Amino acid sequence: MDIQNIYINDDIIFHIFKNLSYHSKINFSQTNNYMYDNYYENIKYDIYFFLHTNYRLYKCCINRFKYDKLEIKILGMAAISKPNIIIMSEKIKYYDLRYIFELMMNDLDINDSDIINANQSINMRFILNRIKSCKSFNRFETKNNIQWEPSLRSLHKCFNFTQ
Repeated sequence: MDIQNIYINDDIIFHIFKNLSYHSKINFSQTNNYMYDNYYENIKYDIYFFLHTNYRLYKCCINRFKYDKLEIKILGMAAISKPNIIIMSEKIKYYDLRYIFELMMNDLDINDSDIINANQSINMRFILNRIKSCKSFNRFETKNNIQWEPSLRSLHKCFNFTQ
């Protein structure tokens, strides 16, 4: 690539791109058409790194990019198979359902056989069905319905994830 009459090898550009933060990658990919065409779509797949590690960046990815049914299904299987557990006290533990919720808002099919086989526990099936029953015509109404569902406590507005 030629930047102001200075040639930079594509391998060097890729190495630089690979080591940037998520938001810097987006800015870097939008500097010109060449960067956009070659690097913007690569950012889409960073969502797999953010699953169960960084909810804010995960949500940025899922809201910024369009994922097809297969990608949503693969993400769903990964999210459901081993959800993070939030320990509030010795006896009180919750699943971190935020990642699963975002996938269900993007039409994750919880009745797919692969999704069912990803985590066959009765607890998880119950939780997935409760989220599905709370789903409404928009995100606001869905979140409002979740507020009234005690089994989805980790999705409530005032739930504190830092304990």
